[in-house]
Parts: sequence; C-alpha cells; structure tokens
Amino acid sequence: MNEKALDLPFKASWIHRFSAWVDRLPIPAWFFYLLVLFTGGAIQHLCAWRNGSLGVGQFSSLLALTWIWLVEQLYYYGHLNPRFARQALDEIRPLLDLDDEGFRLLSYEFIMTPATPALVLQILGLVFGLVFAAVVRPVSPETNYDLFGFLLLNWGLTQAMTFAAFYAIIRQMAMVSRVIRQIKRLDIYNIKPLYGLSKLTASIGIAIVVIAVSNYLTRMPQHIGSTIAVVFYASFSALALAVFVVPLTEINRRLRREKERLQRTVNASIQDAFNTVREGFHSNELGQMPSLQAGIEAMLRERTLLETIPTWPWAPSTFRGFLAAVFLPLFLWLVQQLLGRIMGF
Repeated sequence: MNEKALDLPFKASWIHRFSAWVDRLPIPAWFFYLLVLFTGGAIQHLCAWRNGSLGVGQFSSLLALTWIWLVEQLYYYGHLNPRFARQALDEIRPLLDLDDEGFRLLSYEFIMTPATPALVLQILGLVFGLVFAAVVRPVSPETNYDLFGFLLLNWGLTQAMTFAAFYAIIRQMAMVSRVIRQIKRLDIYNIKPLYGLSKLTASIGIAIVVIAVSNYLTRMPQHIGSTIAVVFYASFSALALAVFVVPLTEINRRLRREKERLQRTVNASIQDAFNTVREGFHSNELGQMPSLQAGIEAMLRERTLLETIPTWPWAPSTFRGFLAAVFLPLFLWLVQQLLGRIMGF
C-alpha cells in the first residue's frame, strides 16, 4: 500500500513496521519466528544446565517454549491477520461505492492499528507483565525461569503485545461493522463477496483459542484435564464464538430482511398468477394458461430456492472449520472423561 499517496488518518503501530521488516528477510516469516522461539528455549536451557537446575542434556518443554505466547501473537497479528483482512476487503469491494483512493484509505484503516493507543496499551501491558513476573516468581516454580532478567523480558514483551492485541481485535470488529454499513445493496443470490469477512472473524476467534490454550498448556501442563482447564478452555471458546459471530449480526439482519422482502414479492406474484387463472377459468378465457402455468412453476421454484439461501455470510466450510478448530478438542476431552468414568479408568 502506497501510504504517501494517502492523507493518512493515523500513524500505524510499530507492529506493522516490524512485520514488514520480517517480510523483507530472505526467509519466510514463520521460519523467523520459529528461530526466535528456539533461540529463547536454547538460552533458557543453557542457563539451566550451567547453574545445575537442569541436568546437562535434559530437556524441559516449559523452557523450550518460553516465547510461544509472544511469537504466536506477533505472527498472527503481524502477518496472518493483515492477509485475511486484505482478502476480505478485496472480495467485498464490488459492493462498496468507493473510488480507488477511498478504497485504499479504507484498507489502511481496516488493516492497520493506530500507533498512539496501541503504544499506551503496550506500556501498560509492559508494566503489568514486569510486576506479574516479579510477583509470581517466588510462588510459582513452573514460571521460575533460570534467568530472572529473561523472565522479566519475556513477560513484559508478551503482556505488552497482549494488551495491544485485544485493542486491535476490538477495533477491527468495529471496522467490520463499519464496512458492512457502507454496503448499499445486497444481492441475496450472490453473498459470496461477504465470505471474506467471516473468514477474517473466524481467524481471529481461532487465534484467540490457539494462543490462549497453547500458552496455558505450556506454562501449566500439570493442570491439563482439571476442571480449571475446562473452564478456561470453555471461556475462551465462548469468546472466540462471540468474535466470530457478533460482528456479522448486522449483515445477517440485512440479509434476512432482504430474503423476507423477496419472499413476500414472490408470494404476491404467485397469488396474482392464481387469481388470473381463476378469472380465466370462470370466463372461459384459458388461452394464457400454458404461460401462466410456466410462470407459476418458475415462481414456486424461486420460493423454494429462497428458503434454502442462508442469511449468515459464511461458507459452510468456514463454519465447519471454525467449530472443528475451537470446539473439537473440548469435545474429545469430555468424551475421554465420560469413557473413563464408565470404564473405571
């Protein structure tokens, strides 16, 4: 995007500039973040082996995945989310009454996060992370890393990113609603241009669950299978579902209203056609009967088709994929617990 050609409403957050720098590297972005993850784990292991808290050559998954929370957030919000956002806008563009300049400006606002509020939240998150790390270290051995400065750096940066990520989520959901309000006319027979929006909100919901759960399991593996873990997972699953569905409720309402309007129109046309048939029957003027019959059959088929058209703007594969990604692990855990009680193990 050529930012110089636009009268920008705000300066973008450093996250986007950092992601752009990563994209310019001669390696894929995902590989760069894997290197960060492995480097952090290696440093932790070297420190643990040197001070004897871990036997030389021994492996700790907690130490190896120290940076996973931060890495996942940076990769999704810096690389995957902008990709889904651009795809959504490209697909919906035919429905928007915008020239090229207006569309580029909308794209910038839709994809980018304003620098000032993000920076304020990042500072608050950084302070929270540093305080939390200092407080939790004496009472929680599973987070008591061997290098205290590394612990502070990890929690500080991670919470700074988390605070900014929540702001980015809320803002982008508001932008989805704004884009939907700019759609002047909807074609109930062609809702495919709207599918990109649902892919975007689904990706945010899935990212929330994946990031939260992977961090929980990494930092507190001893609680896997506990009631606390189930409540934690269920809570974030409910949040993911809300993030997926709530921004799309306005377009669902408009699609339902348009569907009902077309159904009323078709029903009125069918009624008029049958009235004409009855009048022709009573007056013995049935010359138009074949054309009326063909017209009635066509309208009946249209009414049947209208009944099958969905009013939620997502492809079936998107909805199934979201449910599988978010709820399948919880379902499998519940089945495991049920079978364990039935079979006594």
